[in-house]
Amino acid sequence: NRELHNPKPLRLCQNGGFDLQDDSEACPLERNLLRDFYISTKGQEWTESDKWLDEYEGHCLWHGVKCDSLNRTIHLQLRNNGLSGKLKKTVAGLRHLQRLDLSDNAIKGSIPPDIGSLSELKYLRLSFNSFTGSVPTTFEELTRLESFQLQDNRIKGTIPNITFSNDLAVGRSTFVADCGVPSAFDIPLTCVGCTMCCNSEGNCYPNEQPRLMQIDAVGYDSYESFTWVFFLCLFGLCCVLGLISFIVDKFKNRHLPLSALRQRSHSQIDLDDVLAVETLGSGSVYAFFSSKSCLGWTIALSMIALQMWVLVPFVQAAEVDLHDEESDFVYTWKCFRDEDECKDKGDLNWRGWTIFTFLMVLFQGRDFIRGTKMIVHSAKVRHYPLTAIRYFFGGLCLCCV
Repeated sequence: NRELHNPKPLRLCQNGGFDLQDDSEACPLERNLLRDFYISTKGQEWTESDKWLDEYEGHCLWHGVKCDSLNRTIHLQLRNNGLSGKLKKTVAGLRHLQRLDLSDNAIKGSIPPDIGSLSELKYLRLSFNSFTGSVPTTFEELTRLESFQLQDNRIKGTIPNITFSNDLAVGRSTFVADCGVPSAFDIPLTCVGCTMCCNSEGNCYPNEQPRLMQIDAVGYDSYESFTWVFFLCLFGLCCVLGLISFIVDKFKNRHLPLSALRQRSHSQIDLDDVLAVETLGSGSVYAFFSSKSCLGWTIALSMIALQMWVLVPFVQAAEVDLHDEESDFVYTWKCFRDEDECKDKGDLNWRGWTIFTFLMVLFQGRDFIRGTKMIVHSAKVRHYPLTAIRYFFGGLCLCCV
């Protein structure tokens, strides 16, 4: 009966003998696909299923479904709606789908590879379900994807490389998966391109290098290499300071011959040694560098070696490795069920960093100033080479260690 309004009753369209079954206006294909989706995800148990499978209402009026002007399904959003069962490949028949949000439900089984054929899909959220298996390689074909969240599932293996449509808009919550540790599996999920990795405890952390390690320069590959570069730069600056100080002092005494400058009494030499000890710190182990005692130098060098040995574990522990189960690294981010954006719940903030910087300058600044003075003092022309080297090395250690 062609006098029936479109769309025709849903049950009638399911009748194989209905002559308008293939008519897109009388029996929209997407309505049939959504009906199959409803059945496979146990729609009768949904929290809200307003107008779903209504005989006469078009599928664009069903709860969670949004269509464009041509009645093509572009959004399917059923977050936290009691879905269960399995996700069948029929959902991939919604060719114009741009947004698919089935998060915070209890859907089981594997993710259909056919979803990779949804060429217009921009937003895909399947997080907080019970999906198993691996992510299909066909997802590499989702070239318009802008957001993909998959955390809190039972996915394992390796997630294929997914290229997002706008690299400039990629944020920390753009690509989220369970690639952190501890993992629910012996071998954690591998996801090189993920922007956020979550672990089995529900905590997350951005899958990125710290800001300092993001600098494109030599020595910024890791904190360990950066530490070496930092000390080398500091050593270079100390050498430059010593050279400049030597040139300035030589200019001031340009009218005096070198022999006259070095013909000093023992009392004058002792005054230089006293000044060196006071600058290095009379109660400090660094004061041994101003002496000629082999034992004193051995004690001072041993102490520096011990300090460097203690420093190394701290530098190594600073490395961010989200896949190292032995690491003491703390996941401070949370990706919530009802929000798209993950949030940092850690207690580090600019106030804490400001106080830390102030205390470091307060307690370490004095040693750095004293070390600088010692380097300047070592550059006096009147010093013999070995004396200058002793003073310079003491000032260098005070500045660097």
